[in-house]
Parts: sequence; C-alpha cells; structure tokens
Amino acid sequence: MAAKKGSILIVEDDADLAAMIAAALGSAGFDSTICGFGQKAIIAASPEFDAILLDRFLPDMGGEEVLAAFEANPTLREVPVIVMSVDGDRQWVARLLDGGAVDYIVKPVRLDVLRARVSAAVRTKRRAERLREEERRLERAKSELQSIYDSLQ
Repeated sequence: MAAKKGSILIVEDDADLAAMIAAALGSAGFDSTICGFGQKAIIAASPEFDAILLDRFLPDMGGEEVLAAFEANPTLREVPVIVMSVDGDRQWVARLLDGGAVDYIVKPVRLDVLRARVSAAVRTKRRAERLREEERRLERAKSELQSIYDSLQ
C-alpha cells in the first residue's frame, strides 16, 4: 500500500465512474470522498482536500456553478479543481480554466493520465502552501528584527 498522498473530493454523478476513479486514485495513495451532486459538493468541500475532480454536468447544477461557488469561498480558492467532461469544446475549456479550474480532462478518462494530473495539482498546492508558510516565517522574523532594532534606538 502506497503512503497517503492526499485527499481528493470527486464530484461525479456516475457512481460507477466515481468508484473507478476513487479506486485508481486509492492505488496511487490518495483518499477519496465522492459526491454525486453539486450542492452536496459545495457543502462537503473544504481546504482539507488537496484537489477536487469536478464533473461539468451534474444532476442538480452545472459544474460551472459549482466551480464559481468554490471560487467565491476564500477558504477553497487554494484547492485545485480539475474539471472532467465528455465535452471537449475549446470555448468551454477556456471558460472553465478562466473560471478557476487548473485543468480539464475529457472523458472517457485515462486513469494513468488522471492520476498524473491529480498528483501534479496536489504537488502545486503543497508548494504554494510551503511558500505561504515560508512567507509567514519570514514576516515573523522581520517583525522580531524590527523589535530588536527599535529597542536599540
């Protein structure tokens, strides 16, 4: 069993496809949570997820609406969203990428490519988290040095 690499929210209404994706990601070391509806995904989404796989066509709302809800939530903006759809129309792809998605996968998905894209999205998120933490550490050090300087004046 591979070491846990992260947690993925799968927003997909096709239960068989969602289970297949979860199994493929599980074999690569990811934990998965599956939501079949957009509203449930909006409620379930949290910054604890390392990435979100989002179907463009859901029974209760469009993937664009779900993506917009994620983007409107400041705590979710840093979670990479990969949209999946049977529709590979370039205008839709551009629109979703402009709307906040980090990647777009045309179905039927190749599981090896999906795993690689999820891994890349998670790596990018983790790098951004490390950079933010380093910025906070440097800001604290700067404040401490400023306090020392001020006390010497």
